[in-house]
Amino acid sequence: MLVPITQFRKYVDLSALPDGRLYHIHAMSDGLTYTIFPMLLVGFVTALLWQQLFPENRDYLILIPLPLSRLQMFAAKFSALTVFIGLFVTACNLFPSL
Repeated sequence: MLVPITQFRKYVDLSALPDGRLYHIHAMSDGLTYTIFPMLLVGFVTALLWQQLFPENRDYLILIPLPLSRLQMFAAKFSALTVFIGLFVTACNLFPSL
């Protein structure tokens, strides 16, 4: 909650300056920050969870009584990871879009 207050104060001070270039430079910088930070965060989480995509021995031992193929197990893990990353992307981009 501190970021909107400081951003508001910064832009009030910048709008009082006679030259609009500095205001534009800061606006572009903040726009890139709010674009790049969620991208880096999602990339980091994806890199951490990438190993969860492939089935482990524990998965095979637990699911061996069920008639599942390797493709079905991979598809299930892939869809679960995709849903999680999608929700994470939504959560990361919700605050900056407000």
